[in-house]
Amino acid sequence: MNQKDMPVRKILLIDSDEFSRILFRDGFWIQQARWETKYEVAAVASFEEALKCVTAPSTLPDMIFIEPHGGQPKIKSSKAESEEALAFIRKVKTDKALSNITIVIYSAYPDSPFRKKALAAGADVFLPKKNFLYPDLMKVVQGSVAS
Repeated sequence: MNQKDMPVRKILLIDSDEFSRILFRDGFWIQQARWETKYEVAAVASFEEALKCVTAPSTLPDMIFIEPHGGQPKIKSSKAESEEALAFIRKVKTDKALSNITIVIYSAYPDSPFRKKALAAGADVFLPKKNFLYPDLMKVVQGSVAS
């Protein structure tokens, strides 16, 4: 399929780890031909940046992926990141214009207490991060935003 004819899926990634953001974005770019879908991935480091993306019509995503721990769940700042993540999830899910956006939490720490809190706040899916989980990510993306 010609790339111009491919459906476009907008994905927003929130992850404070720059390397993870690059891997995630590039992974979706690589998958485009395989899934016959064009992915536009906006990768941001903070929830403040993410709010700008979800409030601008030109950058409104189909899906939001959140890595709540920034790769380091045991450091003090991760608790603040987790609280920011929960507040962000609640804001998106309670806004009528945004509530249909699928929110996926992915983390290397699937047994963390954050999992239950995120799902209770409105996250749609919690995926454990394993081997950078592209097969699992793609199943969620294809199932959740397919036309």
